Amino acid sequence: MNIKPANYSWRTFYDHVIDLTRYSFSTRAIFRRFLATEGVTARWLNLVRAVSTEGFGRARYHREIRDRLDTDPQFPPYFEQESRVLPQFYKNIVRQDLGPLMEWLPEGLSITIPTPT
Repeated sequence: MNIKPANYSWRTFYDHVIDLTRYSFSTRAIFRRFLATEGVTARWLNLVRAVSTEGFGRARYHREIRDRLDTDPQFPPYFEQESRVLPQFYKNIVRQDLGPLMEWLPEGLSITIPTPT
């Protein structure tokens, strides 16, 4: 990470993010947004986004990061900027996102964060 929360530990920060996400995508909040949005198309698009990977998926992702801060030994040093080595979890995401384009990356590529200037 290239930033650090000023007033929280990473674990506490993600606890707050999870709580906020849980509230934002609760059934009640989704329903209230649905009623408050004008236009049939906009209403339904907001609903679909809320229950798709954009809404529920985001909540699942934040919970995964929070869990890894407790269980994955690569995470705390990376988040605390004590290590520049990108955790395998993120490398796997890059590999998944790139799919067949992954073969175009140089052999043995080691993904690290740049040194701050």
